[in-house]
Amino acid sequence: MIPGFVKDSETSREAAVSMISSAATLREKAYDYIVSKGADGATSDEVQAALQLTHQTGSARVTELKNAGRIVATGQKRKTRQRRNAMVYVADEF
Repeated sequence: MIPGFVKDSETSREAAVSMISSAATLREKAYDYIVSKGADGATSDEVQAALQLTHQTGSARVTELKNAGRIVATGQKRKTRQRRNAMVYVADEF
């Protein structure tokens, strides 16, 4: 499975293809981190910080988990490291 990429962008597609081997592993690490936070959940920024991922990589893995129905938005927001509001996600089991 090729991770998501920007339609009609050759460089975005190339980047996605380069992530094929690691995307699944990183997605599972992101999921495990969110599960570990229980009902408190985590924002994409918190996942990125905890797993030392770039914004692009961490955000993409969280989006993939959301699109797969493995995590859900709680409706709550927390501040990112840049002091912006971010959605809190929990594992689908909570």
